[in-house]
Amino acid sequence: MKKYECLYVIDAALEGDIINEVLEKFSTLVKNNGNLIEANNWGKRRLAYEVDKKWEGFYSLLTFEAPADFIKELERVLRIDERVMKFLVIKVDEKKIAEAEYYAQKRKERDAARFARQNAERAAAAAEAQPEAVSEVQEA
Repeated sequence: MKKYECLYVIDAALEGDIINEVLEKFSTLVKNNGNLIEANNWGKRRLAYEVDKKWEGFYSLLTFEAPADFIKELERVLRIDERVMKFLVIKVDEKKIAEAEYYAQKRKERDAARFARQNAERAAAAAEAQPEAVSEVQEA
């Protein structure tokens, strides 16, 4: 089984009970046909562009493992449900995620080293300026 992510947007104008019903429907569908890893509800957010004359939607992200033939069925059910405004199902590439995390860690280390070097340079410059200020005070 491969790992997938499904992001879908529900009409935010619906009542809370109906939104919870839709969320439960798709979580159950994934659980019955695969392994649900995480269900992350992002809540009501503004859309990037108008969809069906609406500017807000309720976002939900499902991360799961399932056989490849289930994806067509999931997309079919998402397409049929009128309460779902938009959806996207993608296959997660573990190698690319690991590579991106590796480079992000390297970038953090490089930025931390640069920040430490800048602080050391500032401290050295402040230390050089400090004796001059003391000598000026003693002369006065």
